[in-house]
Amino acid sequence: MVFIETSTPHFPYRSMAWTMDDYHIGDVNLFWEDVRHNAKLRARKFVNGEVK
Repeated sequence: MVFIETSTPHFPYRSMAWTMDDYHIGDVNLFWEDVRHNAKLRARKFVNGEVK
């Protein structure tokens, strides 16, 4: 049997995490740079008329 000790994930309002059963609210922090890059790319394509 293997036990893995983990800590509470870091995300906004994590101090209230003890009331949460689901940590998916903090997922955006893991992917924020990708989301930011994708938003800039989509906006650039829209402005340049590359959107179908």
